[in-house]
Amino acid sequence: MAYIVPPAPPAVPRQRPGVVTAGVTMVAVVALLQFIGAAMTVVVAPDMRDIYLEALEGQEGSDAMGDVMMFAYYFGAGVSVLVGIGLAVLALFDAQGKQAARIVTWVLGGLYLCCAGGGLALSGAGTAFSGGDVDTAEVERLTEEILPSWYAPFSTASSAIALLAMLAAVILLALPAANEYFRKPAELWEPPVPSGGVS
Repeated sequence: MAYIVPPAPPAVPRQRPGVVTAGVTMVAVVALLQFIGAAMTVVVAPDMRDIYLEALEGQEGSDAMGDVMMFAYYFGAGVSVLVGIGLAVLALFDAQGKQAARIVTWVLGGLYLCCAGGGLALSGAGTAFSGGDVDTAEVERLTEEILPSWYAPFSTASSAIALLAMLAAVILLALPAANEYFRKPAELWEPPVPSGGVS
């Protein structure tokens, strides 16, 4: 008598819930805004250096202060690129239902909300980087005069959008509707194969 082993049923692909798709999209939006912000920072860095050099004109160490400003802007742009890459990778893994990626998204999302929210609040309060005897009022005047008129509103708006998008992503990925998608699929039981095959 031959034992016929029935074929294993085909694996049913998991359907990604809408809340997960929306959450992944929000993470991707934040990543994109990080890249845009980094590009804008690199573009305006030379102008910001000129602004601070003019504000510090005649003061000792003004050139060094300008170099510090350039470094700070380029460093910030580099951090934004790294954050953008990290978020893009997380979005890909979140879309695949990786639980570890969802946890990391929650952790980094919380840190991002704290840092970006604080930065946006300071920006809204008109706080400026200063060192030496910088006249902040003069810096603000020169900033409005030299930088494109759209830069400040666009920068503030993109920061606010990124903040809201990250908050939405954290909430969406935590909803009960997303839990099943991130749960490890149960292994299918397969009947043992007889050693003899025929009796």
